[in-house]
Amino acid sequence: MTINWQAVNFDWNHIKAFLLTVEQGSLSAAAKTLQVAQPTLSRQMAALEKSLGIVLFERVGKGIEPTPQALALVEHVKTMAEAASALSLSAMGQTSSIAGTVRISCMVMSAFELSPVLKQLHQQYPNLQLDIMGTDHSSDLKRREADIAIRAYQPTEPDLIAKRLCDFELGLYATKSYAQELGFPETIADLTQAQFIGFTDGRDQFREQLHSKGIYVTDAQIMLRANSHFAHWALAQQGLGVGVMFTNVAQQCEHMVRLCPDQVVFEGQYWLVVHRELHTSRRVRVVFDHLYKTLGGSG
Repeated sequence: MTINWQAVNFDWNHIKAFLLTVEQGSLSAAAKTLQVAQPTLSRQMAALEKSLGIVLFERVGKGIEPTPQALALVEHVKTMAEAASALSLSAMGQTSSIAGTVRISCMVMSAFELSPVLKQLHQQYPNLQLDIMGTDHSSDLKRREADIAIRAYQPTEPDLIAKRLCDFELGLYATKSYAQELGFPETIADLTQAQFIGFTDGRDQFREQLHSKGIYVTDAQIMLRANSHFAHWALAQQGLGVGVMFTNVAQQCEHMVRLCPDQVVFEGQYWLVVHRELHTSRRVRVVFDHLYKTLGGSG
């Protein structure tokens, strides 16, 4: 099949911007992801509409919604995006040079543990550039949102390679002054009057985790919520409520004390994950193997 390239009269970058706008539901969110100004993205959408000869978005209230014509294009654009990602993964997998960038996605608070490990890696490979992306969401490795990920669960996708690193433990923590106000709780029954710091995302999951330990908090006990674990911990450190933190991180904060240590323990495992196509890239493999070796890989 011969492609008529003269009939392809749109900018490929505009297609990527179009798909992100549809998926994220707003120009502002898509512009933030693409790291461009919103007016720039608006001009790109206008240019794409002109080249395609159709209206892609219509304004509804203060937001926008894709038109039926735009929605009819989405599956085609997703196919293009998947092909572009596959091309990028395959090309990256063929590289033999150490020099270049490797992006590591990890839980926000687990980034603390990476610092000494990455220092060793940088000293050994000074031409290797590392981008650390602390996030409480799982990066899509297939779409190249990251090259390597450290996750708190074992992935099941067949195109991912995952190796177990080490176990971690979380507990309930509060400032010494707030713990004193609560009478230094030692049992779950002592937490009925405590204020908890919640999460804006996954609020039901957080409550379910507390319920699994017999802590049945009410809405009145969660008056503050944060959009990341980093912000969650910052609020707890200000004495605004009880927070959940990795024990090895919390132990470094002298003004924080653990509550009910014999009754409330959240446990999990770290997993090191890479896409199968990228595992053959020399620089990605160097970083992957170093992280596995130094962060306590167990098989």
